[in-house]
Amino acid sequence: MKLTPLEIRKQDFAKAMRGYQVEEVRAFLETVADQWDALLKETKSLSEKVVQLETRLAAFQMMEKTLKET
Repeated sequence: MKLTPLEIRKQDFAKAMRGYQVEEVRAFLETVADQWDALLKETKSLSEKVVQLETRLAAFQMMEKTLKET
């Protein structure tokens, strides 16, 4: 299961005596969600770049093959 930034932001915890500070937990979850969102965007961007570079590599390999054959 993939965890999304929205799921992190909406995560709730049960309240108990002597539990955690609710606002502190909320702030931490917001920070984690923001960083997770940034990482997802970076991963998508890098994946797209890999595809572009693989396409260029294939084209250069074809040119190299053509040059070797001539």
